[in-house]
Amino acid sequence: MHGGLRRRVRHPLGLTDEYYVGRGVAQGAVESPWMYSNFIEGLARALKRAGLGVMVADRRVPLLMYADDIVMLASSVTELERMNTIATEFARKHRFQYNGEKSAVMIFGGSPSDRARVDATKWKLFGETVEVKPGYEYLGTYTPSDGVSWRDSLKNAITKAKRRSSDLLWVCRTDRGMRPRTAVTLWQSLVRPLLEYACELWSGQLPEYLVQEAEQVQMVFLRGTLGLHSNGSGVSDDAIRAETGCERLRDRWTKLRMGYWRRVFTAKEGRLLRTVAEFRHKECLASQTNGTKYGMQGWMLTACTTLMKHGFSAEWAQPERTAAYGVAEWKGRVYDAVDAYTDAARHNRMLSLPTAAEYTHVKAWGPTPTDYAFSSGEENRLGQHTPERYLDDRRRLKATRLKLLCRLGCLPVMDRVGREQRPKWPKQQRVCMVCRNAEVEDVEHFMMACPAYSHHRANMMARVMGALRRAKVPLTINDMSRAGRCRVLLGKRMGDPIVEDQIDGYVKQFLTKAWSTRSVVTKAINSVLGTKYGVCVGIPEDI
Repeated sequence: MHGGLRRRVRHPLGLTDEYYVGRGVAQGAVESPWMYSNFIEGLARALKRAGLGVMVADRRVPLLMYADDIVMLASSVTELERMNTIATEFARKHRFQYNGEKSAVMIFGGSPSDRARVDATKWKLFGETVEVKPGYEYLGTYTPSDGVSWRDSLKNAITKAKRRSSDLLWVCRTDRGMRPRTAVTLWQSLVRPLLEYACELWSGQLPEYLVQEAEQVQMVFLRGTLGLHSNGSGVSDDAIRAETGCERLRDRWTKLRMGYWRRVFTAKEGRLLRTVAEFRHKECLASQTNGTKYGMQGWMLTACTTLMKHGFSAEWAQPERTAAYGVAEWKGRVYDAVDAYTDAARHNRMLSLPTAAEYTHVKAWGPTPTDYAFSSGEENRLGQHTPERYLDDRRRLKATRLKLLCRLGCLPVMDRVGREQRPKWPKQQRVCMVCRNAEVEDVEHFMMACPAYSHHRANMMARVMGALRRAKVPLTINDMSRAGRCRVLLGKRMGDPIVEDQIDGYVKQFLTKAWSTRSVVTKAINSVLGTKYGVCVGIPEDI
């Protein structure tokens, strides 16, 4: 471009003197990609005129282009050499240079003789040496020479996510003022994108052990944020995710993959993306009809499985039906279907776990009413995707931690101590060492029955009863079972968030005083068993 531009550059000592730029465009200028597209189009046209490229869905494709990344596709070694010649001549004619260090030659499939010939060839691109590589990172994903495995790509993503998640966890755990809600939001903004990049393509095509490894990146962070030690204190992953309002990564991947299904089949007709998808869809349908396996592989098969499992069999059989839905409508249908499916599976899993069964009666699982939503984004969101409000209390950190442990069923009372011993203690031997009533000391006994805390409990219940009488719908808990009253105290919803917040404060005061009274027993247990049970508010070694 002509006309010139005067620029100044900022550095630690201030601004430089102005200098004159006589060609090019400003960094970030909107005309930059337009100019590059017009310029590089000549290379694509030259390759097409030469009749080069591979056949994809009955269409010859010589190259793939995205921004300044170009992939030339050849069906033979000879054809790739011809492509190199054309690309070299184009660069010479237009006076620019390729980056040989960022380029590579890869062979997909091929016979042993083809591979030997590729390895023996000295590849050059306009004088730049180009190496033959077994894999290449293109557009942020690692593509191996087999062309179908995503394992290495996800392994790299997991490695990066672990490092970034660990750094973020250190910050969150040392900042006593940071709420778990804030910590989770940061994780979802800084770490989760690493584990979701291109998941529309690779999810569903990975071994289960890699999926679990990715899930554990999130679980380690959530446990650390809540102050639970490495094994989660025997708490199920579902309960931890529900308390912090996080969903499984695989569920996120499913939603994104189904959203991509619509984007593919609503793309402009003639686009290679849609042409290939339509071709592969016909192959897959034919394979399902005639019993062959040719079309039953790759992304299209995983898309079929996902759509059928979540009630979109009609959209699978006729992809054009998705065009009838708007973006927001399709997203709403997909999210509702995936959430309903995963919520049912989560419910069954938790009922089968003794340590999680009680939690299912305390947590609110249905859509979040406006009165309970922290922000508009939480309105009507399922309870398992909504973080608990009591965790936002950063003034009473120890009390908040105690309530968390009670809700999750992992308060370090004798029931948990005996459960974590090897071998486990029989249930009847996990009796309370404070009152010696020969009753098993679990969370319910600690909160509702142990006479050692009767004075503190009486004060709490008097205040709780007064608050319940002022509720929108007055509630009497005297007629409830001991377990029912305990659930109310631990935060079971009653329809009045204001009163529930008041009760939350009363319960936290009781828990703090009662646990301090029990401190002698806790110290004795740690001394005899060599454990580190306790409830600290800094960076806990164990709880």
